[in-house]
Amino acid sequence: MICPKCNKINQCPCTNCDPDGIKPNKYIRVSEDLVKCSFCESIFHAGDSLNYEWDNMIKEICEKISPDMCIEWFETGRRDSKLDYELAFKEYFNRSPVSISGDDWLRIKREYKLSKII
Repeated sequence: MICPKCNKINQCPCTNCDPDGIKPNKYIRVSEDLVKCSFCESIFHAGDSLNYEWDNMIKEICEKISPDMCIEWFETGRRDSKLDYELAFKEYFNRSPVSISGDDWLRIKREYKLSKII
């Protein structure tokens, strides 16, 4: 579990993950939904860690896939690396590529082209 405050990985304390009890840096369960980081001692919701990991993953995808690449991917009908392109598309254009109509697509392209000019 990654701490959203210090970005360090905390190990799971359960006996399935650490049967010998020797792994360092285990998070501490404060309540059913809250955990405490073993590094910075901040308390966070377990879901916050998952959201943080997703945000980091999407950020890394967007470093590889540009808005222009998303447009080309959508217009050519290519569906390689579908999840990566869908996540980048949604991040750049705030819309899922699955639910776009023709008029919406023209508006998205026009707004993107204008944003590049300005």
